[in-house]
Amino acid sequence: MKKYIVLGLVFVVLVSFGRVLEAKKKTYLVDMKLHKVTRFLDEKTIEKIIGGNVFDDELIQIKWTIKKNDLKFELRNKTGGTISIVWEQSVYVDRNNKKLRMTHKGVKKEKMLFMMQPGEIPPNKKIKERVYPCEYFHEVPKTEVNKPLDGFVGDRIIRTTEWKKKPLYRKKVRIDKSADFDFAAFEEDLRKPVGVILSIQAGGYEYEYKFTFKPDVKEK
Repeated sequence: MKKYIVLGLVFVVLVSFGRVLEAKKKTYLVDMKLHKVTRFLDEKTIEKIIGGNVFDDELIQIKWTIKKNDLKFELRNKTGGTISIVWEQSVYVDRNNKKLRMTHKGVKKEKMLFMMQPGEIPPNKKIKERVYPCEYFHEVPKTEVNKPLDGFVGDRIIRTTEWKKKPLYRKKVRIDKSADFDFAAFEEDLRKPVGVILSIQAGGYEYEYKFTFKPDVKEK
């Protein structure tokens, strides 16, 4: 009888331990999507909920491609005149709703804090761009080994630096914490949106478009 009691207790302990281990590990898959677009002009606001990654109004059509290390877009000028993206007034909005300076395609890393000229788009033409917050760049040491110069012995060691990007979001998140870890709060934090504000001049007016990207989080 005691044997069966001991076996029963061992079984309960093993099951409980298994549940604790299961509770300690969770994997989330994150898919960032364009969720909402807000346009500001003279204190008037137009808001549109998006079902995909394309937005259009009477001025522009824009299609976003959301990457882990870049936000790319193709923008078409739908007007009969030239429009401009005012890069100096366009910003990235992080998960804490903080506005960060933003760089774009063609701007060298060492010049991303310099004044950026507006990008002009002729009537009925498209441009392809990618944007990224300047603050998310960082330099890391880099070592290169080159062949020796004529007349010298041994390889040449060259130490330089290179630019690396901090991911805008993580597509896969694995958590290995204690069983009492607050997963609900963590999941809520994962779902915080980010955004891009583009300042666009068209027809003598300046429009501010805020594109809000919302993470779609699923537990694997």
